[in-house]
Amino acid sequence: MPNCEAASKEVLRQAQAAALAVRDKDFVEERQRHEAQERHAFEEVDRARQASKQLEAGLAREQQQRMRSEEAAAQTLEAGRRMLRETQQAAQQVERELRDQLTVQASLLAQAQSEGAARAQRLDDLERQLGEEKNSHEGTRALLASALGSRKGGIGPKIRKPKA
Repeated sequence: MPNCEAASKEVLRQAQAAALAVRDKDFVEERQRHEAQERHAFEEVDRARQASKQLEAGLAREQQQRMRSEEAAAQTLEAGRRMLRETQQAAQQVERELRDQLTVQASLLAQAQSEGAARAQRLDDLERQLGEEKNSHEGTRALLASALGSRKGGIGPKIRKPKA
């Protein structure tokens, strides 16, 4: 029986060795699968990180571009507002100058109208005075002519009436 026991122990040892070999083989395969899955997961994480970095970089570029665009728009708006203020101020200055000119022109017109009315009055007065003087001269001539006519044959030159 010692042989049987030894044989049985040998079979048992071989069975355990085979089981250990299978278990070791399964363990190695499982570890390799686990490492492959881990590598695959790390690769996925790296790809996700790279995609995230690209998205962040794109977002940062977009934000910078938007900020530059907003700054440019704000500068353009401010320049437009400044030009509008300057234009309004210039228009107000021109309006004041035109009003002043209009006031001066109105004053000059009133003065010219007043002078014109005074000259028209002066002309009327001079025409009336001329008419009176003509009448006076006519009367004087008539008197002179009648005085000379009553002297018939008097001394002195004959006075002729000027032609009117």
